[in-house]
Amino acid sequence: MTSALRKISMKSNGSDRNYLPSRPRRLPNIQHANSVHVVEEFGVLVRDFVINPSLIVPTELRLPGDDSNLFLQANNGNVRAEVWVVDARSRCYHKLPFYSEAIAPGKVFITVNALASYFENRIVIHSLSGCIGSITVTASSDVALYLPANFVGPVNVVGGRGTKFSDGIKPLISTVLEVAGRQVYFMGSFPGKITEGEAWSGSTVTIKVQNCDDATATLYRSDEFQARSTECITQ
Repeated sequence: MTSALRKISMKSNGSDRNYLPSRPRRLPNIQHANSVHVVEEFGVLVRDFVINPSLIVPTELRLPGDDSNLFLQANNGNVRAEVWVVDARSRCYHKLPFYSEAIAPGKVFITVNALASYFENRIVIHSLSGCIGSITVTASSDVALYLPANFVGPVNVVGGRGTKFSDGIKPLISTVLEVAGRQVYFMGSFPGKITEGEAWSGSTVTIKVQNCDDATATLYRSDEFQARSTECITQ
């Protein structure tokens, strides 16, 4: 993956000078958690989560075989989730940065499975540092994924009708591969400290669209979510 990134001349997908990000959304007043596993058998899975990867979860409270910090699955519906990734030092989203390289508690693994073949799945990820870990979304319908503006890493999209980008995130995206059934992009500035042959060890996003050739994956900046939600309500 790294060698391919270094050899390919990445092309920018353009920019929008008129784009103005909205104010960051505040951290909700809910308990911090880690190792969360939620399966919705019927209907839409709608939930907010504050994930604190430094929280120690006793072994008997963890589901055997599930290493995700957050696992969400809707067996007969869609997923509408908003997730804040925070550091243990503060419950305030705005005061302290999280995932400082000096105290990073480890990567966060987020897995979302949405098995219904109708309506849009929406996953919003907030993180002041942009360092998340691994996000894997498997869906049978459209996916709208909101990422922190300072997220850096590869975005892999498999299946479906292709990938779209909002005006806010488009300037941050470089194209690596676009072929039938698969697209690979890199979001953010490619780190200069990576050496030839070294594997990528930072954050990654994988979106898998299955059983629906017409479904589309659309990427947004997480600070676009509030503006888009308000726009949808007023229309």
